[in-house]
Amino acid sequence: MTTAASDRKLRIGPRATDSAAAAPVCGPRGAYIVFIIACLVMLASGDRQILSILLVPIQKDLRVSDTGMGALTGIAFTAVYATIALPLARLTDVGVRRHIVTAAIAVWSVMTLSCGLASSYVTLLLARMGVASGEAVLHPAWTSMVGDFFSPKRRGTALAFIMLGGALGTSFCAFVAARLTDVYNWHVAFLALGVPGLLLAVVFYLTVPEPVRGASDGGQQRDSSAQSWRGSIAHLASIASVGPLLLGSIFTFLSFTSFTGWVPAYLMRVEGMSASSMGFWWMATTAPAVLGIPIGGTLSDLLARRGARWRLYYIAGSLAVGAPLFCAVLIAHDLRIILSMLFIYAIVVGPVVAIIPATYLDVTPPRLRGTMVAAGSFCANVVGAGLGPVVIGAVNDQVKLYHGLHSLRYSLIVLPVFMLAAALMLLWASRTADRDAEAARTGNTAPGRQKPRGSPQNQRVGRRKPHVIRVGAAGSQRRPHHE
Repeated sequence: MTTAASDRKLRIGPRATDSAAAAPVCGPRGAYIVFIIACLVMLASGDRQILSILLVPIQKDLRVSDTGMGALTGIAFTAVYATIALPLARLTDVGVRRHIVTAAIAVWSVMTLSCGLASSYVTLLLARMGVASGEAVLHPAWTSMVGDFFSPKRRGTALAFIMLGGALGTSFCAFVAARLTDVYNWHVAFLALGVPGLLLAVVFYLTVPEPVRGASDGGQQRDSSAQSWRGSIAHLASIASVGPLLLGSIFTFLSFTSFTGWVPAYLMRVEGMSASSMGFWWMATTAPAVLGIPIGGTLSDLLARRGARWRLYYIAGSLAVGAPLFCAVLIAHDLRIILSMLFIYAIVVGPVVAIIPATYLDVTPPRLRGTMVAAGSFCANVVGAGLGPVVIGAVNDQVKLYHGLHSLRYSLIVLPVFMLAAALMLLWASRTADRDAEAARTGNTAPGRQKPRGSPQNQRVGRRKPHVIRVGAAGSQRRPHHE
């Protein structure tokens, strides 16, 4: 056995698994990677959404206004994302992502346990900011890994099945948290959801390898924009579809986080449900997303074979159909109609949040995916998740003076407007998505924007140098002939 071979055999950690992760995964190994990442997404989603499920009992216990609770569900994440999400994305693009994901899981699990120990509004707010710090790092890191584990033709499906964990976390954890709150109190609900994350961190570190960057796009690509933070941002800014895509994400998450943050309270206040009844029906009506997400992911992959823009068409169409469905929820007074509309809404709109990260991966090269996902998460969480719940809470505090407990029926009417705005932004991004996706695959600068003046390519396509035809004796020549 040669010395080099011996060295390879003795390596441990991520480098030991590079050869195994040097190509797109498939079969049982790919299924396991999807499963383990789906589990961490389930816990992350449950840890984040539990606060909206426990909003009413926490509000009564701590005596907080709707504006204060809106800040707890929104601004706590906004402050963290605004300070650490984008800077740490640089670490995702150059560091070992397996280590980053493991640390992120441990952080938000410990912070969730801290939420259960909180005895005041301030301590709960600080603990929620800790949860946000883990999530700010987690999402870009695992999404970048998925981009290297799976080929473009399978990313939508892989991401959809992974995001099933988010749907299960929202539904199942809502039921468990509500039940524990009825039997014990909201402190116990937080504690019960914090422990599994610490165990998952160990399992993830021991069983999931670090993939080779660009493995699913034909191997490592040389990308000068990844050499500096300024270069990464400049390259992203040069991709024509990135701007409208990020705007679409903002409006999508404005509607999504307002929906998950206030519809449970709507069912309790306006429809008079108890915490346990609301938890059951919330799980029953959002569970169809479990069916809709994998179907939507697979369908988006099939459509994306015709071009990256078709994935955006699918997302925009889903949002456009979901807007009138949610209007029906607010207008109806029959509980059966409300629950039926929520059921259909979950099937139609449920896949959207799962598929949007696939559009980020479609239009960006491997060494920029962490930064792109972080930028998308920043826009979605700082503006969308940050402003959505707190704005509705503030509006509802004013509307409540005139409509009492039924004020949420009027405050939530802005959600369909957000959805339609998101659809328009995504259609705008679709105009250049195909060209940007091709540039990301080949490693060239996105053709949606012009290269800087003076670049070699511009010199080639500019005015051509005239040919000089020499004849006769030395120094004798004809006049230049321009082609």
